Amino acid sequence: MTNQGKPARLTFVLTALALGCAAWMAGIAVLPRSGEPGVTWRFGSDEAAVGSFETVPAWDSMTLSVSLPFDAYVYVVSFDHLHGTVTYFPTEYLGTDLHDPTTGRMNFLAAGEHTLPGSWNGSVSTWFVPDLPESLSLCVIASRKPLTDLEAILPLTMQVGNRAYRDRSMGFYMPRAGRAQVIGKTRLPHPLLQAALDSATAPLAGPMLAWPERPGVYFDTLHIVPRKPRPGVVAPSNPFARQLAEQVENKRRGK
Repeated sequence: MTNQGKPARLTFVLTALALGCAAWMAGIAVLPRSGEPGVTWRFGSDEAAVGSFETVPAWDSMTLSVSLPFDAYVYVVSFDHLHGTVTYFPTEYLGTDLHDPTTGRMNFLAAGEHTLPGSWNGSVSTWFVPDLPESLSLCVIASRKPLTDLEAILPLTMQVGNRAYRDRSMGFYMPRAGRAQVIGKTRLPHPLLQAALDSATAPLAGPMLAWPERPGVYFDTLHIVPRKPRPGVVAPSNPFARQLAEQVENKRRGK
């Protein structure tokens, strides 16, 4: 090799090393850190985790694994342009064994590992992936202190629960205040939820992002795209789920 070729080769090697180091550091950046909570959504009977904007079959079961390094108040809210804002957790319509004995709250979780929506009277509960013609955004909030301003408005959004049906299947509920009082139809009704929706997509098993507006508050958002149900899988048996399926089908047909 001539002396003229050595500098070019050295530059190539140094560039490759720099790129490799950057990729390695990027990989480190998405690993969970011990001081921050983390969440992972799981779908279907195989409890598969997916990345943002991946497709998930409609009506598949849906659970949330939460890892907390400290006691925290947890909130789960979704948004899509068909239903608007929907509160999954906590809601008065959700039957669950998750109740803190001291505070009486279902969403005050001790440090450790938890799976939402939990169990009810010994039976494991799951949410379901709604059939939608567009994406669904799943926002999770974890806070060291109760978020009273958020708690004041979530009961005015659509709710998810399992108390109305004998088979304990999940369904969507109007807020107790009535249909006319529903908020969050076109936009998430709180700046924290909007910040979570607008944030950069978090990794599959990475730490939640800290909200700079309020210390001790973290959020994570997963965007999924519901697709056709698995062969043989039908809408949950409750009336609302059947109505939801009809609404989606009518929207697809342009009715």
